[in-house]
Amino acid sequence: CAVPNCTPISSVSGLCPKSGALSKTNCVFHTEALVPFENQDSQNRDALELTNIDLTAKITTKLYELLALSYEHRLVRQPQLLDATQTTDLLLLNLSYDFFSGDEKKKAE
Repeated sequence: CAVPNCTPISSVSGLCPKSGALSKTNCVFHTEALVPFENQDSQNRDALELTNIDLTAKITTKLYELLALSYEHRLVRQPQLLDATQTTDLLLLNLSYDFFSGDEKKKAE
């Protein structure tokens, strides 16, 4: 663990169906918790109150061959740094083009 005196807990899962109209959609859910096992808090908070939590949900769908749309929602709780819970929303439109795909097809033939 990169942080001293902690116990990491992490999981990742994808739960999107892969049939019909949703076959080009990908979902990822990520959870992570960092539980301190040595408590030196001056406010007498227990280990659960000091646990760092990071929850992320990401949905990506391919609109066209060259265009994809992604949405990510992230919730972060770090009670030793900040008393408030932080949320982040991200919307991304990704345009991708492979300039070298034509050369590879000619070599394959």
